[in-house]
Amino acid sequence: MPLLAAPLVGGMVLCALQLVPLPPGLLAWVSPEAAALREDVLVPLGLTGWRPVSLEPSATWRELAKHLAYLLTFVAAVQVCRARASRQRLLAVLAFTGAAVAAVGWTRAVRRGDAVRAARVHGMRGRRW
Repeated sequence: MPLLAAPLVGGMVLCALQLVPLPPGLLAWVSPEAAALREDVLVPLGLTGWRPVSLEPSATWRELAKHLAYLLTFVAAVQVCRARASRQRLLAVLAFTGAAVAAVGWTRAVRRGDAVRAARVHGMRGRRW
């Protein structure tokens, strides 16, 4: 795995650590907010087990899945870029995609009647705000 993937792996590890259930004492030290929520809401209901740091574990799982997708996309791009022809093809696709996104944004701004702002955003001449 490339060294530049380390920050992506680090993000995945941080997300995953938030999902690890902790005992109440350690949870209070790591995240006082999560411990307070546990004490105020869950303990009166009889839910006294260990809890994760994450206040919304389902959202944390989604973020973990996104980080995994970012990592896999990066690793795939690194593999594709090993050959010169593949690099050129990837750059062409990225350039085309960027131009298409800009064209869609400009078209939407024009259709909303905001043509002046669209012209300014995309570097065309016009008066400044």
